[in-house]
Amino acid sequence: MPTILHICSAFFNTNLYVNLVRSLDKLGVNQIIYVPLKFGENYDKLQEIEKQFKAFENTTLVYSVILKKSMRVLYHLKIKTILNDIESKIDLSMIDIVHSHFLYSNGGVAFEIKKKYNIPYISAIRNTDVNIFYKYFINLRLYAKEILKASESIIFISPSYQNFLKKNTFRGYENEFTKKTKVIPNGIDTFWLNTTVKPRDLNKEEIRFLFIGVLDSNKNIEGAISFLKNIEKTYKLKVKFTIIGPETKKSSNILKLIKTNNWIDYLGPVYEKETLKKEFNKSDFFIMLSKKETFGLVYIEAMSQGLPIIYTKNQGVDGYFKEGHVGVPINILDLKLETSKIRALLNNYSKISNTAIVESKTFNWEAIANEYCKIYKGILNIL
Repeated sequence: MPTILHICSAFFNTNLYVNLVRSLDKLGVNQIIYVPLKFGENYDKLQEIEKQFKAFENTTLVYSVILKKSMRVLYHLKIKTILNDIESKIDLSMIDIVHSHFLYSNGGVAFEIKKKYNIPYISAIRNTDVNIFYKYFINLRLYAKEILKASESIIFISPSYQNFLKKNTFRGYENEFTKKTKVIPNGIDTFWLNTTVKPRDLNKEEIRFLFIGVLDSNKNIEGAISFLKNIEKTYKLKVKFTIIGPETKKSSNILKLIKTNNWIDYLGPVYEKETLKKEFNKSDFFIMLSKKETFGLVYIEAMSQGLPIIYTKNQGVDGYFKEGHVGVPINILDLKLETSKIRALLNNYSKISNTAIVESKTFNWEAIANEYCKIYKGILNIL
């Protein structure tokens, strides 16, 4: 099996990278996980993740606190700092492929490693690549194209970002880039896939909507509330909205809005899976109208429990499913007009609920790890 060097700046921010690494480890892939960290930041999951690594047979974790906040704008200094640290800690002669988990932050390092050591790499493209670096760091777009040109494979977490970059970054390189692009989603925890769920029926006396996520401006809870008010008025339905998630420093306006609407319940943060499962079971629909979303695992978790989903057009899971298949994409800039889309969900609820359960089964880490293995072996011409 090949030896893969993963470069992942956000490795300690979420369990999804650990799930991927664990699944690859079970397949016998040799891995070194390199994580560059910022000075002064709190990494709550670090100890928990280190404990999980003790059970891995083929995987090593390497991390360094080397990044300063100023490096967000001093991009090339950041890349050079990470490269120097990798060279001092990892024997690159042992590496077959570099797996960059972000185009700009990690892909730049992979690009420089290839130029210096001729090690092939693949690069994933995520939310911050499209909505921060591409949008605001215009001076780096040419360098980003060079990263893409030199990569062996370009991985998109969602079709929406693939379509965005085809229209923008890929101009003049459509044939070259498209040949090596692939959409590979994130997977959900086996807890959600291992539970037996039956398709639901809808009680139209009260329609219950659920949101799970951070209470910040990006999650657009105000937009969801406005949209649900439109549904209530248009369809003459009684609506209930349950919100679950931690507060942030910018949650005050959202909390005020919640308090002024007695049809909204805020339960605070809930992390225990069994408790979350009960809340899914109490609900009819999952709604999250984020302004920006790379993927949104919680959509798939909701689907696994039989809930049709209401999500943002051109963000997150949009593009994975045909409209009306497991839910509907909403143009958050025209919520009033989009209300009509809910009719199909109400009229075909049980069928869509069943489809959501079936489709959720494809988002499992074992299958996703096998997809990455195929890419690794293809690059190295391993049968």
